[in-house]
Amino acid sequence: MIVCTAAVPGRPAPKIIDFGVAKALTQKLPKEGNLRRALGEAYAAEGKTSEAITELQAAEKLNGKNPQVHLDLAKVYKKAGQAQNAAREMQQYQALAAKAKTTAGKKK
Repeated sequence: MIVCTAAVPGRPAPKIIDFGVAKALTQKLPKEGNLRRALGEAYAAEGKTSEAITELQAAEKLNGKNPQVHLDLAKVYKKAGQAQNAAREMQQYQALAAKAKTTAGKKK
């Protein structure tokens, strides 16, 4: 298995094993936000913050209502020394997470 794109909000992103194949998949599936998030997390784990930011920004554009995308971006921005961007993404994460919690509570 190279990539699993069936990510669920609030759960860890799918794991990437082969960057080349994953990057090729983003070309074939450009609107797959979960794939972009997984690739961004993989780049971050490898210390490739610039690439991680690029992929996570793409994931945000595709799936901006997923709080985890904003948390991932906040962490990478912090690593990159971009405190203002990290703070902005953390605020978005907190707002979306609170909204998701409220919505989940109403469904019970």
